[in-house]
Order: sequence, then structure tokens, then C-alpha cells
Amino acid sequence: MDFLSLPDDIKNMIFSMLQWEVLDNVRLTCRELCLFLERNYRRIDKRGLSVMCVYCHKWKPNTEIIGIKYKSRSETTNNGADDIYFLRRAKRVHFTDLYMYKTFLQRFDFTKLVSLHFIINAKTDVVKLFNNCLNRGSCLKEVVLEYTGIPGEESMSDILEFILKTKNTKNICLRFAVPKPNKNEKFECIQSNGLEEINNSNNTVESSSARVIGNLIYHSPSTCRIELASQIDNFYSNVMESFFKVEKLTKENVCKHKSMKTVDFKDCSASQINIILNAFIKYNYETACSWSSNRGRLYITGLKNCPICGTSDSFDLRI
Repeated sequence: MDFLSLPDDIKNMIFSMLQWEVLDNVRLTCRELCLFLERNYRRIDKRGLSVMCVYCHKWKPNTEIIGIKYKSRSETTNNGADDIYFLRRAKRVHFTDLYMYKTFLQRFDFTKLVSLHFIINAKTDVVKLFNNCLNRGSCLKEVVLEYTGIPGEESMSDILEFILKTKNTKNICLRFAVPKPNKNEKFECIQSNGLEEINNSNNTVESSSARVIGNLIYHSPSTCRIELASQIDNFYSNVMESFFKVEKLTKENVCKHKSMKTVDFKDCSASQINIILNAFIKYNYETACSWSSNRGRLYITGLKNCPICGTSDSFDLRI
């Protein structure tokens, strides 16, 4: 029997019995499920979609799951103030292709979204598609993007577009966990924002990843905090060197300073710390260092005035 031919009360009864937590695939379970989701969101939009998390992970060999976890909210007015009560249990839905994910996103209203979280690997297609849908104002208060993989130019471009679209968010955090690349992995030369003149002998997967992250740090808004973890030798110092080079090339011709940068390096070696400190001095930053004994971390603050407008730039680095 055609599912669509069933009475609405029967269809709604079937959907109400679905176990969302174990629903593996909308397309394979029932293509008409999207019709239910559309009706469901007519009700949810009255209260507002408040929390959403998009995550990707391997389901089967060569098959990746795209998961969405979301919550709505209800508001009550108490003496002129809005009290927000989040639903206790998040809804989950999974897809195995980008088309169904895109169709799902087109049914969302992001204007009331408060918290947004991405957990992705090397591919950023889910972020790129989300960027196309996020074209209206929102009341986002928190944005987190976790990226595990080897950064490339295209993926960093998608992430940069995403954080620029959400730059008015109070808290933005990017977390990168960069693994050591496969020795057999082929390198594709990255040419972006004046970096192509860098000696070709440095065109390795490690150095190219450091360059695109340094470029991302420079172009990210001051509200964005970037956390970086990697076991690659000299990776952190290469990231900082790339940031300073992009900054120098840009500021020679136009005043495009960034008022503040906050970057967090995990497990940085002493040798890399010395190289980073020397890089601050090389690029005319005045540095101040402090040591947090309770957390065992080094805090470096670099200050420099913009040569064109005189505005003070600061770079806060936590190691």
C-alpha cells in the first residue's frame, strides 16, 4: 500500500511510534518521513528551534552517516522576562547522502537558533550546505565547530565562510585535531592569498595544512577562539609563521587589522615555544609572558600598532 494514501491519523500514529534514537536512515526507512518532519516543524517553529548539532561518522566502509541532533524550546513570560525551558530529550535523525540532508535543512528556521555545533572530519560539505541556508539573522549565542582531519584550502574556505556568517555570535570556538598525514598521501599545491611564492620545497602536507590554518586565523573575527592540537613536528610554529606572513603581505598595502586574536595550542614543545617567541619579535610584536601555575600553561600576549591607522592589535596565545 502507498504510504501517502493512508489517513493522516494513521500516518501520525506510525510516526509517533518511531524510535528516533535508533533511526539509522531516513531514506531507507521511509522517504515520506520528510512530510512528517515538515508538519512537525510547523509546531516546533511556534516555540523555536533552539539547539542543533550536526555530526559525521563512518557507518559502513565507504559510507558516512550525517547526523542531526536538535532541541526546541518553549518560552513563558515572567515579569517581562523570557524564561527558556529546553526539552529534556533531543531528537535525532540520520542521513547517508547529502541530498536528504539538504532537503532536511531547507525545512529549518534558523532565526531562533541559540546553540550550533558541528563535528566533522576532513570533508566540509555539510558546512557548505548549511552556509547556503543560513542567510537570515539569528540569535545565536554559541557556535562550536570541531574538525578532525588534514586541513585543505577548500575545507578552510567553507569554515571561514561559516564563521563570518556567524561572526555576531557571542562565543565562537573552532577546534582542530590535526593528525599526522599518511606518508603515501598525495599533496595538492595550495595557492591562496599570496602564499604561492613560498618555496616549493616546503610544499608538504604538513606545511600546507599549517599555511591554511594560519590564513584562517588571520581572517577570522575577533570573537572567534581557535584551539589546535597536533603531534606533527613544528606544526604550531609553522602555523604562527604562516599567520605572520599573511598579516605582513596584507598590511603592506591596506589597513586591514584585526583587533584581537585568541589561539590555544595543546601540548606545544619547548623548542616550538622558542621559535614562536622569536617569530613575534621578528614581526615587530611586543610580547608579554605569564605562567599559570595551577593549570601549568604559558600565556603569551603580542601587541603591535597598525602601521597605517595606529590601532593596537593583540594576539593572545595559550600554550
